[in-house]
Amino acid sequence: MIAAHNRAIALDPTIVTSDPHTHFVRGEYEATIETQVGGRYYMDAACWAALGDSARAIAVLKERLAPAAPRFNRLVHGNGSASHNRS
Repeated sequence: MIAAHNRAIALDPTIVTSDPHTHFVRGEYEATIETQVGGRYYMDAACWAALGDSARAIAVLKERLAPAAPRFNRLVHGNGSASHNRS
């Protein structure tokens, strides 16, 4: 699996493979962080937490979730256009 990842990266450095997940389940957290392409989702934050750097894990998640906060608030609290008093 890791050899296939290396070959894929050689052909296209932006390709996303499952290699970070392989490293993660093996407990190879540094390798997970190194092979994860384009800071998405939670994998790197989980690795920082597993490595004992919970402050960095929290910072990563806050930064990643900040753009979604307004949409999430509208989802939870409504956008004010719909009435909550329905008969």
